[in-house]
This record gives sequence, structure tokens and C-alpha cells, in this order.
Amino acid sequence: MRGDTAVIDKPEDEDKSKTTNKPRKATDNPVSEGSGANLVYILYLLAAVFPPAGLAGIAGVTMAYLNQPEASELAQSHYRFQIRSFWMWLGLAVIGAAGAYFLVGFLLLAAASIWLIIRCVKGMMFLNKGKPYPNPDTFLW
Repeated sequence: MRGDTAVIDKPEDEDKSKTTNKPRKATDNPVSEGSGANLVYILYLLAAVFPPAGLAGIAGVTMAYLNQPEASELAQSHYRFQIRSFWMWLGLAVIGAAGAYFLVGFLLLAAASIWLIIRCVKGMMFLNKGKPYPNPDTFLW
């Protein structure tokens, strides 16, 4: 029986239960579609509350840029909001750091951190409700 191989017939039902090799969509992910956006909010909060952890903000904006193209509409609105929040916060922080020599910059640095915290908390509230951010292009909240 050299060269003969035994073929075992499998029932049709068993073949149907197997997964296919179709490309997966962002919405097919069993993990919540907003989990990446939620992590970005957490990284931003860490950077705002603990300034030496500013690299957390850079990691967050990098994640937002990388995840945005393949994300669902819900997550895309949050990523857009987060990207804009980061750049506005960074601008305020740079101006505040430059003005720190005159002491008024410290107030701007504190205001920028409070501003970012409010934006993150509000964004997380919309994300947890499963809603896109209503106006991601706004400066306020």
C-alpha cells in the first residue's frame, strides 16, 4: 500500500463551521471598536496630569494617526478629535513654556492641561455611549 493515502470524509456541517480567510474589517474585531480611541484618551490624560509623561501624548497621537484610516466612522470622529486636541494642546504648551519666564506662562500651561482633561473626559463619555464626537473640529469642547 505504498503511496496510498487514506482520505477521511468530513461531514459538510463541519466544513461550514470553519472560518474563511476573508480580509477582516475594523468592525469585525471582537474587541470593542472604540478601545483604541479610549487608550488614546487615557494616554492624553496621563500626559496632561503628569507633565514628565509627555511622551504618552506623542504615543497617543501616533496611535490616532495610525488607527484612523481603518477605523469605523464612530472611532474616526474620535481619532480626528484627538489629533486636533493634541496639536492645539502642544501649541498652547509651547506658548506657555515660552511665557513661563514672565510667570504668566505657568497659568497658560495649567489652563492647557485643564483644557485637555476636559476634552478627554468629554470624548470618553461620548465613546462609552457609542456615539461619535459631535463636532471634532471645535477648539472648545
